[in-house]
Amino acid sequence: MNIRLVILFFLTITSLGRAINPPEPTEEEKAQFGLGIQRTMRLLSSSTAENRNPVRILFYGQSIIKQDWWKSVAADLRFRFPHADLKIENRAIGGFDSTWIAKTAEHDVYPFYPDLIIIHVYGEPESYELLLKHIRGRTTAEVLLLNDFPKRHPAGPVSKSVDREAWWDHEMNTVHLPKLAQKYSCGLLDVRTPWGRYLDQTGLKASDMLTDGVHPNEMGEELLATFLKRYLIVRSEGESPLSQGMVNIHKNPSWDGKTLRLEFTGNRVDMKIGALPKGGKLIAQIDDKEPVSCPGCFAATRPQPEPWNGPISLARVDFAGPPVAEDWTLTITSVESNGKHFKFKIEGSVTGKDGEGWSGKDFTSGSQRVFIGSESWFRNEKAGAIQVGTKITWSVVSLARDVIENTSEKPSWITIAQGLPVGPHVLTLTYEGEGTPPVIEEIWGFQPPIELKPDVPWWPLAVAAAAFFLLVAAIYVRIQVRKVNAEKLRKSMATS
Repeated sequence: MNIRLVILFFLTITSLGRAINPPEPTEEEKAQFGLGIQRTMRLLSSSTAENRNPVRILFYGQSIIKQDWWKSVAADLRFRFPHADLKIENRAIGGFDSTWIAKTAEHDVYPFYPDLIIIHVYGEPESYELLLKHIRGRTTAEVLLLNDFPKRHPAGPVSKSVDREAWWDHEMNTVHLPKLAQKYSCGLLDVRTPWGRYLDQTGLKASDMLTDGVHPNEMGEELLATFLKRYLIVRSEGESPLSQGMVNIHKNPSWDGKTLRLEFTGNRVDMKIGALPKGGKLIAQIDDKEPVSCPGCFAATRPQPEPWNGPISLARVDFAGPPVAEDWTLTITSVESNGKHFKFKIEGSVTGKDGEGWSGKDFTSGSQRVFIGSESWFRNEKAGAIQVGTKITWSVVSLARDVIENTSEKPSWITIAQGLPVGPHVLTLTYEGEGTPPVIEEIWGFQPPIELKPDVPWWPLAVAAAAFFLLVAAIYVRIQVRKVNAEKLRKSMATS
């Protein structure tokens, strides 16, 4: 085993502070370990020195999951699975609840396309569900949710009228999170129960595990890391039903001369390819088109400066039309006297000057290569006033390749295209060069497990329902008036 990994592992696990003695898991807790993440765990456990499976893991949420404890979990995975080709990142943003995280996921989650995403975030369940729905509809990532550790123990009365905060804490952790986990086949790590048991066993108060009433101290971080490490195991029964069939594997596809055609289903296609002959290259096409011509095969990087690094930042930038790979700069040109809204202009390194906008209104650039929603601006008032001349930058990058050359001497994994419309496609590879085409060991098609349907705004339905109700009410009133008038006429005729 790599001695550097061993040293890194022990340095990391001892960096969290004094050792604690976490409570042993109950049989009920053990029965939950590994649920919802078995595709990832099998990729890790089946990796060998000759067959290094690529595995991407993303930690996401806000400040609690961004604290140092996640590094201990990452080191533990690298130590346990030294042959896996692990790429582990933490893109959490402190102070961003589920409403904001659902926006920033456009830059942080979907382009990264993890095999496993580990999430802890506070906020409303509607935004939480929106995030999970898009993860499941746009990637094949398995999802592990962490519930909240107790900030008060025992919790006290669970009554909305007596203590709204305690009531909501209870609702989120015992009602909403389990519901979401079940609906989207996510793993759910119960941090809350063993944390409370640890407090009972040690006689510590909940505040003894926190630095400021919200964030865990060194002991709390070690508990979090320990609980998560316990969950990341290989189970005997295999993947969850939703994970089955997400990745379609085609082994040893055959060439027809210098052309290879293969059908796959999904929105991403990867291949494991051997060394290309010197001077040779592969030309890739999806559905007889260059992959880079697909508008979905582009992504915008997280806009800079990042949230909290200045008075104003952008949580999300979208495309209104087909994008191209380029760098973008947004410049604030004027600020209202109340400091609330401002005007700006944008310019692309390829597109050039592309329009001006106002922060209080949705903006679509002239080329339609940029769309900025009015609710995508994040204002950090603690950083002071918004200044004229402030710049926000981002890049648009391609997630596809038309030409593949200069591959590694050893078999290596390459993503050909990511962000395709979910559905059936035909991959065509054409070899150009001397000799025989390279050996392709496997081609993987990634098919997200749920179908994303366009979000229907609620207000047109509400307006239509209200109009229908008013129409029914008007007809009813008219009928009643006619009945009354008819009765009056009948009585009048009877007395005459």
